[in-house]
Amino acid sequence: MTNLTDHFRAAIQRIVSGSPEHPENVELARRGRLQVNFSSVAKEAGNRSRTSISKKDCAYPHIRDEIIALQAEVQERLTEAAPASTSETPTTQDTLLALRKLKLAAESDRAIIATRLAEADIAIQLLRTENERLNRELRSIKTGG
Repeated sequence: MTNLTDHFRAAIQRIVSGSPEHPENVELARRGRLQVNFSSVAKEAGNRSRTSISKKDCAYPHIRDEIIALQAEVQERLTEAAPASTSETPTTQDTLLALRKLKLAAESDRAIIATRLAEADIAIQLLRTENERLNRELRSIKTGG
């Protein structure tokens, strides 16, 4: 086993465990979108060329086979039949998908609330300005002026 093979295997392990070190993979993991693929593994292994693991006649066919096997395993989990009835316990993948939908909805709600808050702040500033103008006008009327 070569040193580079060790780097690729360690990269695969970090991706599978959800603890990557490469900044782009860290960001993908944070967003829940990190996948085991040739690009992510090559980046995680220290910005190695993905062609050394992605082509059929690549330099590291055993690493390529590991990645393909992991991709097939993930795909199999994603395409498994949904529970036959709603009384069955949802799979982890079903739960993750539902949580992601809830997260997107919450982010959308947060954006709407932030917009409304900004609009309310502007309205308050306009009302304060109008209040100050009316108070000045009232004082000038009271003083006869």
